[in-house]
Amino acid sequence: MRAMINHSKKIFAVLLVLLNVLLLYKALSNPIAEFDTGRLVEGMPALAKCLSGDNALCSEAPYFAPLQQIPALALHLLGLGYDQILLLLVWINTALIIAAQIVFWRRYNKDHHSTIAFLSLVILTGPILPYLTSSFSEAMVVALLAMAVFAFINAVPAVVTGFLFFLISISKDTAPLWCIFLAFGLFFGLNIRNGSGAKQKLIAAVIGTLAGALIMVGFNLLRYDSVFNTFHSQSMFMSESTQQSLYQLLALFISPNGGLFYFWLIPLLLILPASLALKKTALTKDVSLFWGSRIIVIGGVLLSLSLFYSPFGWVAWGSRLALPWLFAVSLMLVVVSTDDRASLKFRLPVAIKWLLGILAGLWHLPHAFAALSPSIMMSVFKPTDVCPGLLNVASDKALNTICMNEFM
Repeated sequence: MRAMINHSKKIFAVLLVLLNVLLLYKALSNPIAEFDTGRLVEGMPALAKCLSGDNALCSEAPYFAPLQQIPALALHLLGLGYDQILLLLVWINTALIIAAQIVFWRRYNKDHHSTIAFLSLVILTGPILPYLTSSFSEAMVVALLAMAVFAFINAVPAVVTGFLFFLISISKDTAPLWCIFLAFGLFFGLNIRNGSGAKQKLIAAVIGTLAGALIMVGFNLLRYDSVFNTFHSQSMFMSESTQQSLYQLLALFISPNGGLFYFWLIPLLLILPASLALKKTALTKDVSLFWGSRIIVIGGVLLSLSLFYSPFGWVAWGSRLALPWLFAVSLMLVVVSTDDRASLKFRLPVAIKWLLGILAGLWHLPHAFAALSPSIMMSVFKPTDVCPGLLNVASDKALNTICMNEFM
């Protein structure tokens, strides 16, 4: 049996290297510059002048969260042009994803190979895959969340944990809220593992998150004279009705053009063995709060997106806006449950792991095609009898809702 496990590890290591080589080749040969990121880069001159004291241009600064604007602004100040900045933003995403895998490989290769398998398979075969060579910020956030989970659970200085939570908290307007619940979930997870330094890590994560929230508030005051992002909070970006929100919430789960049950099978496969493990586990306070915090993050993210006019992220492959957080709470479960000291753990025979991996890989094959050919994603949004095609929500919100329902 040990020989079989070692052989499986070698095969997986080779596959992992090949997948990452292909990922790197795709990023270098055919990076995808997204429209929204283009608008962000176009706003860098205004942001630079705003920060230098020209307050008249602050309202023209990009309306996106600060995370991706930091490297974009730095590259702009270095004198790089529009195309160069977009290209480097793609490469930063890809480099961070590869770096996150290396971090996990160095820690878990000898003891818990399934942790690396989960991390890499979810990233390299799921709906995240097309974004790894795209200028959207989701790949960057996925990598930072992976490193934050790693830093919190393992013997990494608390200041590193705090800094990672700071970066994640400035990735989206609602990110600070989910960061707090994620931090508490990791705190209870570390207690389940009987690990040390849980309080210090929690304090660092909360401080980092609060610092990020203050940066967000300051950035909003600079742009909008409000503590909130008044651009994104406009009524035209909200769902038209409660009925529409409920429909969109359901679509986030079962829509054939992006629902989790169709697009992201691997994390969902964890629910069954993890639930079985929970039945065998003493329902301590830490275990209950660990699961509770995960449910709050998943439920809160999906519920908040259902209130948005475009719950999937408009032109998106899968639920783009939810992917980083769903990935994070799934990774939390794997990291906590694959420690020998943990009271919450589950085991699967090697043959079953390989079978599930092959089935999930086949199920997720379309993601690889979408990554190789962006036209596949665009085919989801082709004109139909009831929708003329992609619309700007500001031009006709009612028709935009009709189109959104058609595309879902």
